[in-house]
Amino acid sequence: ADARSKWVDATHNISCVMTGFNYSSDGWMKDADGNTVLRVSGDARVEIPYKPFERDFKSYGKTIEIELATSAVRDYEAVIMSCFDKDRGFYITPQIAKLKSQQTELQTQYKENDHVRLTFVIEKNVESRIIYMYINGIASGAIQYPADDTFRQLTPKTITIGSNDAAVDIYNIRVYDNNLTR
Repeated sequence: ADARSKWVDATHNISCVMTGFNYSSDGWMKDADGNTVLRVSGDARVEIPYKPFERDFKSYGKTIEIELATSAVRDYEAVIMSCFDKDRGFYITPQIAKLKSQQTELQTQYKENDHVRLTFVIEKNVESRIIYMYINGIASGAIQYPADDTFRQLTPKTITIGSNDAAVDIYNIRVYDNNLTR
């Protein structure tokens, strides 16, 4: 297989599935600042075979951090990244990031064409049960979830990236089984 079509986290034995890349207008590229990004546009798609909502993580917390930039937007409601099953998980459009549990929903807006770090933090249920959203380390939303809420997806989904209606540059994706502080 082409070395360009590999994105592997050897530490956690996660190998992403990359399809539809042409490696001229998408794939591994440099952004305007010289940073290496994975540009996902047109028919290109990425599946990260990791299911962050497979278990209900209220007892230990969760932090999901995604560094990205969106561009070439044709539809502002297009889902460019998703880990969503019916009513639970997260999804990102060219300007909105949303996280939902069974009973709680939180979203934030960000600006297209900017390199941003979106962070979802879900506190343990023995703490204050707060869901926080940050943009570049600055709190942009918070809500308390009920004690009997659940984040577990009934049919656990992997993380998928790509849309024909917007391009997305991926810098980093990190998931922690703990609720990190700002």
